[in-house]
Amino acid sequence: MGPVAAVDEGKAETVWSQEQLGRPVVKEWNAALAETQRERALPVGAPDRVAIPVAADSEAHRRIVMGLVEETGFDALDAGVLAESWGQQPGTPAYCTELGLEDLEAALAAADRDSQAPTR
Repeated sequence: MGPVAAVDEGKAETVWSQEQLGRPVVKEWNAALAETQRERALPVGAPDRVAIPVAADSEAHRRIVMGLVEETGFDALDAGVLAESWGQQPGTPAYCTELGLEDLEAALAAADRDSQAPTR
């Protein structure tokens, strides 16, 4: 697939994907390396649990997936709607950094859309 004009013009790739699929999309796990997912899962309440951002346009869908993230050994952070999910892309402070909840929330808030890596 070549360039996607809407994404090149600033539309979050997950918003574009959702439009193409015609189905709800929930964005999670992209901000954690496979190694992190295999090796860093901890029980609820354990210190040093890694947090995973979860974005979706539906609050109900976010809550369902946040529960799954929690069940797999990670703290889930409500990262809001898909239009803001660029904050968990490569080049942002929240991407693959193995942060806890408070630090991940701060990293998402500090993200600069102009500094994120291209999506393709």
